[in-house]
Amino acid sequence: MNLKIEVSLLYNDEVRHVTLPPFAEEPSVIQVIGAALALVKKKGMMRVSSTDYVAVDVDTGIEIPVKSMSLRGINHVGIYPKKQGFMADATPALMAKAFRTSRKPKASKKASVPETSPDPLLVEAAENKAKEFLARGMEAEKVKNWEQAIDCYRMIFRINPADPAIRYSAFYNVAHSLMRVKKFDEAAGYAHAAVVVSRERHPAYNLLGIIYNELGRYQDAAWYLLAAAGRAGKGKAAWVNLQPILAKHPELLTDVPYLADTVEATRKVLETRGQLPKAH
Repeated sequence: MNLKIEVSLLYNDEVRHVTLPPFAEEPSVIQVIGAALALVKKKGMMRVSSTDYVAVDVDTGIEIPVKSMSLRGINHVGIYPKKQGFMADATPALMAKAFRTSRKPKASKKASVPETSPDPLLVEAAENKAKEFLARGMEAEKVKNWEQAIDCYRMIFRINPADPAIRYSAFYNVAHSLMRVKKFDEAAGYAHAAVVVSRERHPAYNLLGIIYNELGRYQDAAWYLLAAAGRAGKGKAAWVNLQPILAKHPELLTDVPYLADTVEATRKVLETRGQLPKAH
């Protein structure tokens, strides 16, 4: 396959940019981190623990699970230690922005080029191409071809459309498809990205609740399902998804501060809207 991967690495409070030698086959994230450290430290392949580093897709700002065995559709990987030095406590999205910014050439003092707006025709063409991949992905989902759907949605991230509706759909849909193939950690990252694009829409919150339940993070699952249920219009499904979690883990209502009160408040809201399912 001869895959080449571009890596930005935060090392000793300095960002280093390297292009890894071609891989014969698709490497894991751990292999990419080890190879990048080896180049920077001028040593052989480094042994890396999955608990020491964070990896991020520099183009989208989404965290890549370090234990992931796939980098499909990702062109530029950012790597930084969990203790980030001068960027301590930075989010993956902020780190990705820092990596992107550090690649920009410095403006010349002798001559400056005035900033120009993107060509509207090019913007429109990109949006249309993104819509085309979105439609292809949705068709693949209809026949449960999840891997093909995932590939289509990843192409949208390469195009990077400005339209928030397209971005939300792409993030949400790829998260749903990844969940279907049981890649829950990766799915959670994309679902969070959908929430960032539109905090008012309930489906991504509901999906995060389902994903976190699968990951055994029942408290997080409960809070996201409550967030989905409380949003105007369609809270019934999220409320239904919440009930088995509370039934299996009743300790959540006693041990998690404010959860029981929030559950009761949400129940009253749904009852007022006429969205509360009838008890059987």
